[in-house]
Amino acid sequence: FFYSSVSPASLDVASGAWSCPHIKRLGELNITGGCGGGKYCPQGLVTREQMAVFIVRALEGNPAANYCNGVAPFNDVPANSWSCGYIKKLVELGITQGCGNGKFCPGDNVTREQMAAFLARAFLDMD
Repeated sequence: FFYSSVSPASLDVASGAWSCPHIKRLGELNITGGCGGGKYCPQGLVTREQMAVFIVRALEGNPAANYCNGVAPFNDVPANSWSCGYIKKLVELGITQGCGNGKFCPGDNVTREQMAAFLARAFLDMD
């Protein structure tokens, strides 16, 4: 297993795993801090709010503290939630319009088709 002070999300990723260099680089760039306790949880699922964090950090870094400034971007994302700033920035960048009915569905897992849309909008300038 690798561990680096730059990449805290690594205690559960074998150094010989095909994903190791990718995960390590995401940690070095502060795109991910893992799933807690110095782990990355490589077989874990990703929620929509976690996906927002990955994409926003990859594009621009962390939004300013209190970025939502008391205004929630969706009905199901409280303005004081830990992910609000990332989700708000994702909307501003034109990467998401939510999951429908004024909601973002932050705790839902990201499907592969949603992942494709998020990544294409974020990195390939697609609508």
